[in-house]
Amino acid sequence: MADRVLLMSIDTLRSDAIGVNPFRDSISRFDIESCSNTPTLDLLCSLGTLFPNCQAQAPYTTASHGSMLTGCWPYNHGIREYFFTPLRAEVQTLFTYFKRAGYVTILATDFPTLIGPILGFTEDVDHYVDEDDDVLGDLLRQHSHDKVFCFWHFADPHLPYGMSGFERDGSHFRKESERVMQLAEFEPATVPGEDWLLESNRSEEERELRLGYYTATEHLYDSGQYDLLMDLYLRGVERFDQTRLTGAVETLRSLGWMETALIAVTGDHGEEHSARGYEHFNSIWNGVTNVPLLFIGSDVPENRIDPEMVRSIDIAPTLLQLAGIGLTDLMDGISLYQRLRSKVPLGLVSLCEAWFGDYLEARDYLNACHAAGHLLDVPSIAKRHLVSVRDGRWKYLVHRDLSAGTEERFLFDCLADVNESEDVKDRFPRAAESLSSELAPIWSAATRGGERKGKAITADIASGLIDMGYLRR
Repeated sequence: MADRVLLMSIDTLRSDAIGVNPFRDSISRFDIESCSNTPTLDLLCSLGTLFPNCQAQAPYTTASHGSMLTGCWPYNHGIREYFFTPLRAEVQTLFTYFKRAGYVTILATDFPTLIGPILGFTEDVDHYVDEDDDVLGDLLRQHSHDKVFCFWHFADPHLPYGMSGFERDGSHFRKESERVMQLAEFEPATVPGEDWLLESNRSEEERELRLGYYTATEHLYDSGQYDLLMDLYLRGVERFDQTRLTGAVETLRSLGWMETALIAVTGDHGEEHSARGYEHFNSIWNGVTNVPLLFIGSDVPENRIDPEMVRSIDIAPTLLQLAGIGLTDLMDGISLYQRLRSKVPLGLVSLCEAWFGDYLEARDYLNACHAAGHLLDVPSIAKRHLVSVRDGRWKYLVHRDLSAGTEERFLFDCLADVNESEDVKDRFPRAAESLSSELAPIWSAATRGGERKGKAITADIASGLIDMGYLRR
């Protein structure tokens, strides 16, 4: 049994942003200068087995982490439409399983609005750390003689790329924000009025720079400068790898975790800038759903890259079995233990689901909730519902326009067409029909997710989303 277990989630990390990933066709279509110089991630990959073809279950942080920590599809764990519903009360997370096995449980996150009590992530968490690596390091030292399960979430690769803020990034935050605004030929913004919800712990200068950075990237996207945006993203991944992640690994090594712990490293979703998608929260193309999954431990082969398609829902059962705790039949995912040992063919299918709406309408909804002091009961503000199912070769995608009441269906050959550019459903109707049947549980799910709970929390939700760049004007 592993006495130390660590799950590291690197927000917005697409798989082919890692230097050692040999499968780069999806990102090579961009004309970019950055070359994914990620020495720390490369080092970690050399210590274990990397699954570069791991499929996330949602293209946004809340639902994807719900699947990562519960081993369940979004329609089963409860978080479906981004931040409107929490985890279902009856669904158990890794924190519960490890706590019952006698572990001290720690949750450290850069996005407390999204991965915290509001959406139900802190059940059975002994220590909750909000954006403070030093506090986490002290906790790990404090519990050096205890069994510990730690979930460590990093947000740096997320927009603004490679940066957290003034406190952690110093003058680099100012210089990089100003540089991006210059690239977009955009004048620095001013802080909006009081009706625009903002986190009070940010200085006025930082808020201005954040708003300027976000709006500048929108200008770059609207002008079709997708290559430049992807270059900014990869530079952000490189900076995170060579600064904060390097420091995190040094902390773990100083505490003996690198030699003794069972470690998993993954991303919750990727990033994509193209004519069909901006960032990650409005599409489920390969660049958004394909994330890395790495396991390091005494029972895990070193320096191996396994091309088998796996899913984020497989993380939780794999960690439980590798830790010696055992499996549960309450999860949709499977343990990858046998695949790690003998490369047994898996033949898995992966589901992905997303609900998207106009962010101005989302802002108005949150402001109305803030004025009321609680979450308002509305049917939905989503305009589009995207779902997909993928196996080792094919990806079947359904795009439902909820406003118009229409839908489009596509089939892509992911082996021959990694960029998912050619719809082949008419050429391969049997493949389309077979995969379409896998979507039945999504269509039959009666509700959008778990029951709403909590009062006077929408100010935190709104300000957190604004701080991450989702709701701006």
